[in-house]
Amino acid sequence: MRPRPWVMFGFAACLACQAASSTPPMECARGSCVADPAPHCVLDGCVDTGDCPTGLVCEGGSELTGPGACVWNPAPVRRRALRDGFMDAGSMPANFDPISLAIEWEAPEGTRYVVCALFGSEPVFRAKSSVPRSPVEIYNFRSCALEVYVSKARNGAALLDQPDLDLLSDEPLHYGDILVPFDSQCSSEDPALAALDRVVETLSWGCWAYDDYHVSAASDLNAILVDSLPGRLVMELRNSDCKSAGDERSSSCYDREHDFFGACAGGICEPRCALDHEQDCATAATRYFGAVLEPPAAWTCEVVANSMVGVCVPKQ
Repeated sequence: MRPRPWVMFGFAACLACQAASSTPPMECARGSCVADPAPHCVLDGCVDTGDCPTGLVCEGGSELTGPGACVWNPAPVRRRALRDGFMDAGSMPANFDPISLAIEWEAPEGTRYVVCALFGSEPVFRAKSSVPRSPVEIYNFRSCALEVYVSKARNGAALLDQPDLDLLSDEPLHYGDILVPFDSQCSSEDPALAALDRVVETLSWGCWAYDDYHVSAASDLNAILVDSLPGRLVMELRNSDCKSAGDERSSSCYDREHDFFGACAGGICEPRCALDHEQDCATAATRYFGAVLEPPAAWTCEVVANSMVGVCVPKQ
């Protein structure tokens, strides 16, 4: 029998990588070690979005050009994100049924397992080593994935209200239960680890299939609306209406009228921002409200409790 290099709950599946490998946590050599919710390193100068607090994206950074800056600038969901990330993966049809709240897929012949995930931010792919054609993994899997669904069915469906792994629940995630890559060189046992609230950037879902050895196919990454989620999921996202006194600059929220995830400030759901990049607020005002701020400093980026991502507050 050919080897099957994945293990989860007693059966095979490496949920976010091309090949089985578990990277032990190491000290965070540069920057800060935070958990939002999964432990990872946050760097002052980012190479890609994996170096940023969850909810922020890296602009202007790469291994070729040097470090960039972490900013709040949620882009439209990139449909090819999974297929481009799992570089050798073929295309895999999948769709979402809003009536049954099910993700349905058709995987290729030879499929052993199918994994689907609901994401709160775009997955970031990195090679596991510098060796040419090294297997790749979703580097920020435990930070960007909200729920995970696993199936042995080549053609099947997953109900959004019946996840195999719920990363939004209040129950602690025991990392030993499931083989997924560590987000970075950052130990979950670090006594100085800062535990922060999760920040949702955009909602999307996608699936990928494994044969005996690697990811063989992947679907598009598809945007999904908050109103398409089961009630339990909406509650676990902890979206506030921003009307109670305790919500001021502390609770996450969703503005249905303008379609963005933000934070409560003064009883209103306002866009998020990078604390050292107030230009994010001008970008948000133009994108969500159709307003061009003159001057851009009409808004300021202020701290949100228990978060590395701020909130845009109009100056009085």
